[in-house]
Amino acid sequence: MKRIPSVLFVLALAACIAAPCESRAAASSASDLSLKLGALFPANGDSRDLGGSTQYVIGLDYMLRSASTSTSATSVYLDYLGGSKNSGSVHSTGLGVSLRSSGTAYFGAGLGIYSTSVQFDEDGDDLFRSNTSSTGGGGKVFAGFDLGSGIDLEFDYHIVPAAGGVNPSGAALELGIRL
Repeated sequence: MKRIPSVLFVLALAACIAAPCESRAAASSASDLSLKLGALFPANGDSRDLGGSTQYVIGLDYMLRSASTSTSATSVYLDYLGGSKNSGSVHSTGLGVSLRSSGTAYFGAGLGIYSTSVQFDEDGDDLFRSNTSSTGGGGKVFAGFDLGSGIDLEFDYHIVPAAGGVNPSGAALELGIRL
């Protein structure tokens, strides 16, 4: 059962990499694949204690041109959120679909399936004494700006399933680069 999130991750990553390669021949000037890097600021104290007050965000977004219009864009996304601190760690991976407005300033939301894994630091205040994980529905809401030259600045709020009483949901600031 623990292998399913890993298999989904590898398949989604392969699809995100292979799809743009096929469509490049037909291509437009703008890339459909974006890499997002940033910082997550978890709202939950236990998540901050185990993963740090500032955690990593790494994401891939692939825009589905066939499902997009002049006023909106639909994309498939793969997000990783996580960090470690005090011998503990919190990691979440999500695969979903998002819809956003078009334009220099944009906003949107995404829904998907997320897997959260928590490693406790065994300091006595933890509900569980071992690692635990949870898989379930989650999503994000976001607003951003196209800064030009294929670069976006985006503010997100990620809503992720809790594991072992630790909720890794929180606000993030991300820089996106169209590849």
